[in-house]
Amino acid sequence: MGVLRLAVGSYCLVITDCDCVGSYMGHAVFKVTGLKALPCHTSSSAEQKKTEKEFSELLDAAERSIGLYFSYETNLTLTWVRGSMPFLWEQIVDLTYKPSFDVIRVEEAARVLERHFHDLQKKYGAVVAIDLVNSSGAEGRLYKRYEQSIEPILSEDIRFVHFDFHKICGHIHFERLSQLYDQIEDYLKKHKYGKRTTQGILNDLWNALARYYLNNFADGTKQDAMDLIQGHYVSSVSRDIAVPGKPGALESFRVAFALVLGAAMFMLISLRQARNDLRHLVVALVWAVLCIGITQYVKKNGRKFCNRPRFFLSRH
Repeated sequence: MGVLRLAVGSYCLVITDCDCVGSYMGHAVFKVTGLKALPCHTSSSAEQKKTEKEFSELLDAAERSIGLYFSYETNLTLTWVRGSMPFLWEQIVDLTYKPSFDVIRVEEAARVLERHFHDLQKKYGAVVAIDLVNSSGAEGRLYKRYEQSIEPILSEDIRFVHFDFHKICGHIHFERLSQLYDQIEDYLKKHKYGKRTTQGILNDLWNALARYYLNNFADGTKQDAMDLIQGHYVSSVSRDIAVPGKPGALESFRVAFALVLGAAMFMLISLRQARNDLRHLVVALVWAVLCIGITQYVKKNGRKFCNRPRFFLSRH
């Protein structure tokens, strides 16, 4: 249980249900399956009620979120070390599968990375950082920045290993992970890899589609909710309490998708009728131009159709 203080008042966060899902170092680990945010105040003005409604929707999203874990006996936030590149960069969703990204505040990269690894050392001792991104192309820029930033602090206790996973293993050659194992053998006690199956490929396809949908149409609200309940976004009476308006990203995309689908359908119908009347060929061309036009507009303005975090103001 905890207290969340906002400009409109305080909320009491209460875990109403949980399941024991395992243990860490002998301590039971629980997954939150029920969470309630109980208001400890009453709103007065219309503006406060409107703002409270916005925050309440974010808290509701937090209640529905999966992947919240806790332990009564140990601090789990100190045990999960899987993460992103440990310097400042941003990637703005724009409906493409791999949105472009920018390294921001480049001059601070080395300092941010050094502080991150020293924190890891204090908690875990020796650290090996394994970088799996591509060594060329867009991801190659992140790899180069990572390599250059970590080089000054490399030692016996801090190691950096780059392994171009997609180039070396591709889609099926997971036995080549042994090359990675050879590089970090002294850090590992055992290593497992398996054969890729048709079911595994289908699962990967489903996961990729789900990830695309969540990244573009759901994670913005979820990120706001997580920032809110974890205290990363601090609301105070000295700050403008009005949160940015709620975007209708998914609804707008659905309208655009329906228009494209409808135009494509009428184009096909006109093409079939063109065998009997060539005038339908002109009609089909009009529908094709409309279909292409809407598609190009959505592609060019992809960021407007995405569900982006509202508490973070990007440079873009």
